Amino acid sequence: MKKANKTNSNLYFDIANVGIVFFLYLINNSVLKGLFKHTCAEWFFIGYFNDLICPIGFLSYLNIVASFSNKRIERLPEIQIWMLGAGLVWEFVAPIAKPGSVTDLWDLMCYQFGGILYYLIIILKKRFIERGKNEKVGKFG
Repeated sequence: MKKANKTNSNLYFDIANVGIVFFLYLINNSVLKGLFKHTCAEWFFIGYFNDLICPIGFLSYLNIVASFSNKRIERLPEIQIWMLGAGLVWEFVAPIAKPGSVTDLWDLMCYQFGGILYYLIIILKKRFIERGKNEKVGKFG
């Protein structure tokens, strides 16, 4: 884990991510799953969309908790390790605890891709912030 900077922007970023993922989860379960009847999109939204966005919310939540000790999970190898560990628990331990649920190895892939999406979102955020700093320097520097 890397040391977090002292600004609140990371905390707001993570809180926003959790909120957006929760909103997308609700939209998927209430609208998207029924919108694309008898298509590949229906298969994707029923089986994998939530598994793709979940890592963004999960990693953001972990970073909210980690922020209390000035740490952040932002490097891709760390993200992938966290998602592999969580995925193994969700796919192999949870079915034991919750009868009727099944193990789906494609879900593990979705968790890894979701971790990569989270990493890309972090990169975009950093570039956007840097661009904003450079524009301010250009105007007033």
